[in-house]
Amino acid sequence: MNNCLNSLSKVSSLLQFAYCAKKLVFGESVIVNMMLSKVKVMVLATDVSSSQEKKYLAKAEYYKVKVIRIYSKSELGDLFSKNEVACVGLLDHNMAEQIVKLTK
Repeated sequence: MNNCLNSLSKVSSLLQFAYCAKKLVFGESVIVNMMLSKVKVMVLATDVSSSQEKKYLAKAEYYKVKVIRIYSKSELGDLFSKNEVACVGLLDHNMAEQIVKLTK
């Protein structure tokens, strides 16, 4: 359990670092950047509506983008000092690889 919490903490830190480095996109920008092959990993909130889930997952599958679901909308929002965030796209390849390893 402690190892799992440690991994989640590391993922949170990486996402916050990516945000400061301007290597994250939010919401509809994720889809646009998937089309441009810029999004390496998508973090989709666990509590998005079924219509949002269907839309984001279909785009991720089509553009072969890895999807990670470990945070709620409010938890994602808290990471970036925003209200609620449904979806985040990570643009940095190296950070994306690290996050994928931590969430396996």
